[in-house]
Amino acid sequence: MITIKKATEEDLKEILALQYIAYQSEAELFQSTDIPPLKQTIGEVLEEFHKGIILKAMDENGSIIGSVRAYPENGTAHISKLMVHPEMQNRGIGARLLSEIEQQYPNQRYELFTSTKSIRNIELYQKLGYMIFKEDAVTEELQFVYLEKQGIPMNLRDIVTEEHFYIVNGGKIHFYYDHDDDGYYLCNGYWNGEYKGRNSEHITQFYIPNTINGKPVIGIEGDTFDGMAKLSTFIMDDHHPFFRLYKGGLYTKDMKYLYCMPPAYRQDTFCVPDLVEFIMDSALSNGHIETLVLSKKCRKIFEYGVACAKKLKRIYLPKSIEFIGFKAFIWTSPEEVFYEGSQKDREKINFTDLNFNAGIINAKWHYECGFPNT
Repeated sequence: MITIKKATEEDLKEILALQYIAYQSEAELFQSTDIPPLKQTIGEVLEEFHKGIILKAMDENGSIIGSVRAYPENGTAHISKLMVHPEMQNRGIGARLLSEIEQQYPNQRYELFTSTKSIRNIELYQKLGYMIFKEDAVTEELQFVYLEKQGIPMNLRDIVTEEHFYIVNGGKIHFYYDHDDDGYYLCNGYWNGEYKGRNSEHITQFYIPNTINGKPVIGIEGDTFDGMAKLSTFIMDDHHPFFRLYKGGLYTKDMKYLYCMPPAYRQDTFCVPDLVEFIMDSALSNGHIETLVLSKKCRKIFEYGVACAKKLKRIYLPKSIEFIGFKAFIWTSPEEVFYEGSQKDREKINFTDLNFNAGIINAKWHYECGFPNT
């Protein structure tokens, strides 16, 4: 059984010894042991100990097999030296350590960095809700990527209000209560069937509470994010029972539904995660994506699902796709479609509307194509 506690000053020598072991893999990436974690002294670790918090992960024998440290500065918790003994990796210990250090600094912005060569580290951080915001080249060989994550304030985790909206970034986010489901849905301006005004188009950070008035937030209506061209980040509790963040996108907990990839997502290629089966309303209305690779399990793209993706040039479509909703590709005209199925398989796809989805229908289709790994 693994336990995580605050380290004491007496633990620092053991943690530094672990650091020298854990960062050997990083040294191999650079083919050099001349990297800061392998040159750090006990005196420098002691300075970090007094500056912030160091956590230790211990096995059942009390041996330290993992650690992480952080210090606060101007509302940001700077996290570093997340490490797990090589023989204990791939057991979720790193994720637990990161979660625990975040809890030491609630309601903060979190920042960390790693080498651009440390692909596994970057994937772990993105899986846990961190997004890349900066890259910095120290030398031709050494480049760092910086990632950030915003903690959700306590007053937005469990909202109590008599209104039909809550305020984020100075703008309104609407919701309604569903008696049959006994929970709340986020929506865009409708409350108990009455129009109450749209969500603010100026929202950049979208906070998703755990509960509203003591009832769980269980769903999101399809048009909730309409008009939010500046939306860049979703912020919610890591342990939200109904939703999950992955590489900046918002999904259901089981990853079957992609709710939204923020319009401010600025990569030119987007690969939909393997588990996704449904692309929801306006989920990929993104003006930066040029290549879209759907998951091989993807079955349905709902209305406006890829609308306004004006730079989209090519899309990889799986054989599993069976439904493309009303206006799913309006104002989107990809040049090429690489389809996993045959021309006969294409006839089984329900395009719903041949006019509004003409963009994808009239593209150049390639059949029985190999499919990229997502």
